[in-house]
Amino acid sequence: MLWACDSEEYYSDTEVTFPKEVPAPEGVRFKYLMFENDFNAIPKDGNPNDYSTKFLHSESARRSFVLSNKRKFAPGVNGIITKPKENEWYKISFYCYKPSATVNSPEDLKGTTVISFERGDSVLHYNSFPITELLKKQNLHIVDKWQKLHFWYEVPSNIQTGDRLKIYQWNPYGGAVYFDDFIVEVWTTKPQEPKGYTLNHILTEQNYETSDLVHQTTKETAVRGMFSCVLSNAPGKAQYGKGYKGTLAEAEILPGDYVRVTFAALKKHKVRLYSKSSKMVVSLQRNQQQLFWDGLPIEARIRKDGKQAYGNWVNLEFWKQIPLDSKPGDFLQIYPWNSLSTPIYIDDLKVEVWRSGL
Repeated sequence: MLWACDSEEYYSDTEVTFPKEVPAPEGVRFKYLMFENDFNAIPKDGNPNDYSTKFLHSESARRSFVLSNKRKFAPGVNGIITKPKENEWYKISFYCYKPSATVNSPEDLKGTTVISFERGDSVLHYNSFPITELLKKQNLHIVDKWQKLHFWYEVPSNIQTGDRLKIYQWNPYGGAVYFDDFIVEVWTTKPQEPKGYTLNHILTEQNYETSDLVHQTTKETAVRGMFSCVLSNAPGKAQYGKGYKGTLAEAEILPGDYVRVTFAALKKHKVRLYSKSSKMVVSLQRNQQQLFWDGLPIEARIRKDGKQAYGNWVNLEFWKQIPLDSKPGDFLQIYPWNSLSTPIYIDDLKVEVWRSGL
């Protein structure tokens, strides 16, 4: 850091050496994991020169990604918005490292995280978060030291279904910076439980202990009892787990009621993308026509102590309102579904009906 030693600003900025906390937005709660990349595996279309084993930030790390003006962009999020956004925040975190041998000027610390929304050929929003600014705000340095940086980004209210989202690391100039564990999480300020509703009745409970479910159960693990539901699209395995199906009249559900689905879930594999998850499905049909189909991605929500949880049961819940124009003969289905080969484990599924007290 010789380039800064004679600077008065350098001394004033570094008088306090304790890291500064980044406060979370008021009232946010974790919703799901959108993206995670530990860069341990080189993808088939990746360049091995972009990955390094020279600097590792943890015992479990095998590689990091090298970002420089020769490799300007790191792998990140590049997808289409499938649902309108409301009350959402992105929490973006990553580790970074800068070898002192490559620091000759301030420009060598360049590098930035970019978040952009596009609609057709137009850019709706473009935001950049330079590493130098994040380091200053959090009172950290990355020269010869791995540091974890993170920041919050409020999703604009005008984002629509079909817009393209991109989140990535960019270094158009300057020397190499090493990155690891790039994570994008979705958080929300929207309350999980609707206000003014109380439990009316329990629609069904399923602990997967009965003999008629032997084709979809296992003794490998369970929350209680001996069995849990295991789902996979692998040959000889079940993709669909038992839940509930019947008309709204049979379920004693009125228009405007909420169904609350609670269950325990366990995974043994790491999830990289939100879309690569099994789902808890809630659907409503009328005369074989779909009124709605909603799938809660499961693996992307299995989280404990602020990170993905493996081999641990985690309790999840899902709320879905029945449309005000629904009819007694509409057919309701609620069930877990896994279209992927990696297994997901489900136990203690419960479906409740909640009704407004007004």
